[in-house]
Amino acid sequence: MTQQQQKIQERGQKMREQEQKMTQQQQKIQERGQKMREKEQKMGEQEQKMTQQQQKIQEWRQKLREQEQKMTQQQQKIQERGQKMREQEQKMTQQQQKIQEQGQKMRQQEQKMTEQQQKIQDRGQKMRAQEQKMTQQQQKIQERGQKMRDQEQKMTEQQQKI
Repeated sequence: MTQQQQKIQERGQKMREQEQKMTQQQQKIQERGQKMREKEQKMGEQEQKMTQQQQKIQEWRQKLREQEQKMTQQQQKIQERGQKMREQEQKMTQQQQKIQEQGQKMRQQEQKMTEQQQKIQDRGQKMRAQEQKMTQQQQKIQERGQKMRDQEQKMTEQQQKI
């Protein structure tokens, strides 16, 4: 083998070694690129998940706000009903008080009427007692009158005999 041939072979060997190194580097770069793409894909999936979760959280917040609004409206209705109930209770109490006052007046009037009736009955009793006395006196007067007429008749009969 000549020196030139040997040099050519050495150069060829070096070239093959460099090619091998270049191929290994290229392979490493491709592997890194693959890993990077996988990471990017994972990141994209995570971002998508995060976006979906964020969307769900917003939907939950919306639902919560709607429920809060409903609760507030219900509470307001309950308060309004309570207010109406209290007003009705107040009216009922006032009406009851008026009825009690009217009942009190009625009882007072009944008492007065009973007292007046008692007075009228007492007067009636006195009147009947006076009537009875008058009747008895009249009867006595009539009896006396009868006796007087009897005596007059006897006197007349005796006088006629004479």
